[in-house]
Amino acid sequence: MGDKEYAQQQQINDIIIKGADAIAKYTAQRNKLLAGNPDADTSVIDAQIAKQREVTDRTVAITKRGFSEMDSARSSWALGMTTSLVNYLDQASDVAG
Repeated sequence: MGDKEYAQQQQINDIIIKGADAIAKYTAQRNKLLAGNPDADTSVIDAQIAKQREVTDRTVAITKRGFSEMDSARSSWALGMTTSLVNYLDQASDVAG
């Protein structure tokens, strides 16, 4: 894994960790509520947990897609630059002298 891939994975890991921290807080709230009343309605907290999982998954997917698009753009730019350089060198060698 190169430096770029390492940095990208770190960004993804940060998103996952933040999501997991939020879920842990909601779970602690849910457990506290149930400790006080085992029959308590936890539907709101359960919905928040599910929404947080969804947001985390979506954010990771968007981030990965962004990295992929940036890699494609860099690759296309480099390919275009290489082709241009080859054409330039071909034209330079064709100069009648």
